[in-house]
Amino acid sequence: MAVKRKFKKRKSGLYIPVKKARKKNRNWLERKLDEYNHTMELVRTILPIIIIIIQVVILVEIFK
Repeated sequence: MAVKRKFKKRKSGLYIPVKKARKKNRNWLERKLDEYNHTMELVRTILPIIIIIIQVVILVEIFK
Protein backbone atom coordinates (compact mmCIF):
# COMPACT_ATOMS: atom_id res chain seq x y z
CA MET A 1 0.00 0.00 0.00
CA ALA A 2 1.36 3.39 -0.96
CA VAL A 3 2.15 5.96 1.71
CA LYS A 4 -0.10 8.99 1.50
CA ARG A 5 1.89 12.21 1.72
CA LYS A 6 0.51 15.55 2.81
CA PHE A 7 1.12 18.60 0.66
CA LYS A 8 0.69 22.30 1.29
CA LYS A 9 -0.32 24.69 -1.49
CA ARG A 10 1.72 27.85 -1.90
CA LYS A 11 0.40 31.15 -3.23
CA SER A 12 2.11 30.43 -6.54
CA GLY A 13 -0.02 27.29 -6.93
CA LEU A 14 2.83 24.84 -6.34
CA TYR A 15 2.33 22.01 -3.89
CA ILE A 16 5.19 21.28 -1.49
CA PRO A 17 5.47 18.30 0.89
CA VAL A 18 4.73 19.05 4.53
CA LYS A 19 7.72 18.21 6.70
CA LYS A 20 7.14 16.21 9.83
CA ALA A 21 8.14 17.86 13.08
CA ARG A 22 11.39 16.42 14.38
CA LYS A 23 12.18 15.92 17.99
CA LYS A 24 14.77 18.57 18.82
CA ASN A 25 15.68 17.24 22.26
CA ARG A 26 18.33 14.72 21.32
CA ASN A 27 21.03 13.95 23.81
CA TRP A 28 24.68 14.83 23.26
CA LEU A 29 25.81 11.31 22.38
CA GLU A 30 23.11 10.85 19.74
CA ARG A 31 24.03 14.14 18.06
CA LYS A 32 27.73 13.22 18.01
CA LEU A 33 27.04 9.74 16.61
CA ASP A 34 24.79 11.25 13.95
CA GLU A 35 27.65 13.50 12.80
CA TYR A 36 29.90 10.48 12.21
CA ASN A 37 27.21 8.15 10.82
CA HIS A 38 28.71 7.74 7.34
CA THR A 39 32.22 7.24 8.69
CA MET A 40 30.98 4.51 11.05
CA GLU A 41 29.21 2.77 8.16
CA LEU A 42 32.41 2.86 6.10
CA VAL A 43 34.44 1.38 8.96
CA ARG A 44 31.76 -1.26 9.52
CA THR A 45 32.04 -2.23 5.85
CA ILE A 46 35.84 -2.20 5.51
CA LEU A 47 36.72 -3.88 8.82
CA PRO A 48 35.23 -7.32 7.98
CA ILE A 49 37.03 -7.29 4.61
CA ILE A 50 40.35 -6.60 6.35
CA ILE A 51 39.65 -9.35 8.89
CA ILE A 52 38.92 -11.88 6.12
CA ILE A 53 42.17 -10.95 4.34
CA ILE A 54 44.13 -11.39 7.58
CA GLN A 55 42.48 -14.78 8.19
CA VAL A 56 43.38 -15.96 4.68
CA VAL A 57 46.99 -14.86 5.19
CA ILE A 58 47.14 -16.74 8.50
CA LEU A 59 45.64 -19.89 6.94
CA VAL A 60 48.13 -19.76 4.06
CA GLU A 61 51.00 -19.49 6.53
CA ILE A 62 49.67 -22.36 8.63
CA PHE A 63 49.29 -24.77 5.70
CA LYS A 64 52.58 -23.90 3.99
